[in-house]
Amino acid sequence: MNNFLEGNNYHNHGSDEDPTIVISEDYPSPLSARAAKFSNDSNQQIFVFDDLNIKNKSDITKAAAPLLSFMAGLVKVQKEPDFHALRSSLVSELYKYVEKLQNIGVDNMTIQTAHYILCASLDDIVHCMPWFLQAKQAQLPSLSAEFHHDVQSGSRFFLLLKKLSTSPSSSLPLLELMYYCMSLGMRGYYRFSPNGAAEFSHSREELYLLITRYQNKDRNTLSPHCQGIFNPYKPLKFEFPIWMAGIAAAIFIIFSYIACSLILGNNTDMLMGEVSSIPPVSMPIRDRISAVSLADDSSLRHKLSKGLSKEIQTEELTIKGSEMVPVIRLNMREMFGTAATGISPKYKILLEKIGKEISLNNVSRVKVVGYTDSKRIHTLLYPSNYDLSLARAQSIATILSSQLKNTKIVSIGHGEQNHIGDNKTEEGRQLNRRVEIVVEGDIK
Repeated sequence: MNNFLEGNNYHNHGSDEDPTIVISEDYPSPLSARAAKFSNDSNQQIFVFDDLNIKNKSDITKAAAPLLSFMAGLVKVQKEPDFHALRSSLVSELYKYVEKLQNIGVDNMTIQTAHYILCASLDDIVHCMPWFLQAKQAQLPSLSAEFHHDVQSGSRFFLLLKKLSTSPSSSLPLLELMYYCMSLGMRGYYRFSPNGAAEFSHSREELYLLITRYQNKDRNTLSPHCQGIFNPYKPLKFEFPIWMAGIAAAIFIIFSYIACSLILGNNTDMLMGEVSSIPPVSMPIRDRISAVSLADDSSLRHKLSKGLSKEIQTEELTIKGSEMVPVIRLNMREMFGTAATGISPKYKILLEKIGKEISLNNVSRVKVVGYTDSKRIHTLLYPSNYDLSLARAQSIATILSSQLKNTKIVSIGHGEQNHIGDNKTEEGRQLNRRVEIVVEGDIK
């Protein structure tokens, strides 16, 4: 007995305040019937430690049945008993309790903790009886002080409860014993707390729910006799989904295409610029008899100038070139938006009129040539100035084709080549942003 009581350390834990709620005090005591029996003749039964019929409980609780029975009767004692006989009986019964637990193989730490729970509970109940407070023997050391060197069992009991509640599966027998002690009169420091009754009731209710939850853990199984399929754990292997590989490949191809398109567009502008800077190779000049010029009023240029005189006056277009190969130069200031190829409705009407005038002269071939200024453009749709100028020429050629059913129309993009204005000024760049309609070929 002395060996297992040495080196106790479970009553020196720190304190934390438990959250409290107000619950009903009318909680059924598991030994209320036994307490009623002792109340009939308390002075004669006070030292009787009867075994209780406790079923489906742990060995720790069953072994404590005589002491629990004593607690149930002790709270009903009204007259002062023989303190020395009372103390001697309690000490003797506590020794018997330890021997019972040792005989059934309970480990020393569990025995020590259970012994402390009972000592603290007995001290609390006895010390708070009216007859004890008035007696001279109240100065005798408590059971907790004698066996466990603890004079604060009223608060350490609940600190121990809080600690054991953190591992209920391994501490369930001790928690069950503490619940019985609390139901039979153990109150501890809750007796002196301003809201002690509600706090104690909450603490006991929480303990009850904790015990029943772990006691009934196996009973709540839907199919207790079900045997599962043996399927040992296999570590997951990383597998790259095929669809993710396809998406990654598609993204790579798209970005590669964009990068290549931008690079090639930039190189195209540079190459076309270098080509335009190459001086033309002069052809050998042969002496020939000059052809007889047609009369001015019968030339193709004169006819187109006459049919488009109104547009020439409003400076929507100009007609250059020779008499037989006129060049209709369109003002692009309002025809296209920035880096766009869509033609405004106003200029669609103009282009349709130009096509109609060309068709009246039975021309077999028309060439639409687009130009830009020297500002480089790098977009996914138009990687270079060359692509933008070609797209604009094609847009105009599409409208002209509605009027020139039997005429071959060719679209050409020259980018920033063959500039007619200074690209260093805004006015010069506006002149360079143009589309020219070259009316050429033999007359039908």
